[in-house]
Amino acid sequence: AGIDLIVNDVQKENDVFIHYCSGDFEVTNISNTVMCSVDGPRRQNIRKNHTATHLMHAALKEVLGEHVNQAGSLVHPDYLRFDLTHHEKINADELRQIETIVNREILINVDVMTSVKDYEDARRGGAVAIFGEKYGEEVALVLLGGVNYYTGQAFDMAAITDTAQSSGCRVGFDLAHAAGNIKLNLHDWGIDFAAWCGYKYLNGGPGAPSGIFIHERHLGRTDYPRFEGWWGHDKTTRFDMLDEFMPLQTVEAWQLSNPPILSMAALLASLEIFHEAGMSQLRQKSEKLTSYLESLIISELSGQIKIITLPSPQSRGCQLSLRLLQPVDEITKLLHDRGVISDWREPDVIRVAPVPLYNSFEDCYAFVQILKGILNEG
Repeated sequence: AGIDLIVNDVQKENDVFIHYCSGDFEVTNISNTVMCSVDGPRRQNIRKNHTATHLMHAALKEVLGEHVNQAGSLVHPDYLRFDLTHHEKINADELRQIETIVNREILINVDVMTSVKDYEDARRGGAVAIFGEKYGEEVALVLLGGVNYYTGQAFDMAAITDTAQSSGCRVGFDLAHAAGNIKLNLHDWGIDFAAWCGYKYLNGGPGAPSGIFIHERHLGRTDYPRFEGWWGHDKTTRFDMLDEFMPLQTVEAWQLSNPPILSMAALLASLEIFHEAGMSQLRQKSEKLTSYLESLIISELSGQIKIITLPSPQSRGCQLSLRLLQPVDEITKLLHDRGVISDWREPDVIRVAPVPLYNSFEDCYAFVQILKGILNEG
């Protein structure tokens, strides 16, 4: 009783909603029934920012025109993000007008009321955002990164694919930061296509060949407007030099030319190690390794670093993105001089990735001590 938990993420697994929480507590019996109550002030702040997205949408339409549509949003207790469609950059004068309109409506402080209406009544009543109309018939393709390069967030690709395909969209993923990092079941998820590089987590080195996935339902098609090359032509007639392109019945149909053999050799050596280690085992170690690094940063650097990567292991790979609360000039160079390979992203983020194939728990500890030393020097 009296335990405070923070719900960091919610994931659906086999029709069960799992809440990933943090807090000062100890689980003594996994079969215990827990009675929970919602953090009222936090929810109220989320509601306020949700309302603000609608005020912003109306103001944008008033200032920029009725063509402005919502293209996405993120609502948080402390901030919000509103994505919109517009043909040019919003200038300073337009921003001031939008801000004035939103502030005016906030000061009026109209009570928020909810009501259930059918479509026509909602339209007549002035409804602006209608779910299902947000994208209409405009979106034919959903193309996303499987793991976000900046935050390290791993997206629920199966859910995204199911949602997009149910609306008639093709779905593709850029897996540059996912391949070799998280477990992928592209075929079972029904993804139409995907592509990835071989030089990041797959360890192929600079210039390593990339890879692609094409779902089998698209194989053997001759009516696709794709970029085609001789190497993708049916092998039995390739040297007949026919005028008509006859694609191979496999994903090889998307090949253009013969691959660079020396680069392929380096990538093959790495993939053999992956196969020997097993992706399931690597992923298990990855979750433990990254969670360990996360706990060290929180305990040692909580006043100097904010982790912007989601805390639940199911919502990230091995990457942690660390936001500096106080700037340090050339921090990645300082880290490099001390034997740490990291990456910088403007304006204030260090990306680190304890890779399970070759990093250790000792490496994580050493990194935190080195970073702590640099930050305390400043």
